[in-house]
Amino acid sequence: MSGDIRGAGVLNLKRDTDLNTAILIAGGQGFFKGNVTLSRFTSDGGYSTKTFLFNRNNKRGSNKNPYLKEGDIVYVGKHSLKVLNEIVTEFTRPFVGIYSTYKIFGF
Repeated sequence: MSGDIRGAGVLNLKRDTDLNTAILIAGGQGFFKGNVTLSRFTSDGGYSTKTFLFNRNNKRGSNKNPYLKEGDIVYVGKHSLKVLNEIVTEFTRPFVGIYSTYKIFGF
């Protein structure tokens, strides 16, 4: 499990754990509405990747909240508002520093 969660890394879960439960166990936010990518090896030796919009109300075992299998890789993406907030913060940080210095020295 990786991405925008507090507990990134390998998780040892019960056999019937669904995607949403795993995200919440790993420290994902219950109000989160971003994309989640599930990658897994298929029975024929191939590899599949699916992207879901996280919704904690999705039914367990459904296409949008599947049961996890051993070896699954889950990536929790950032919500678009969080991405926007990070962009605004990075853009305004230099101006905040300049303004703070101006106010401290009273120019």
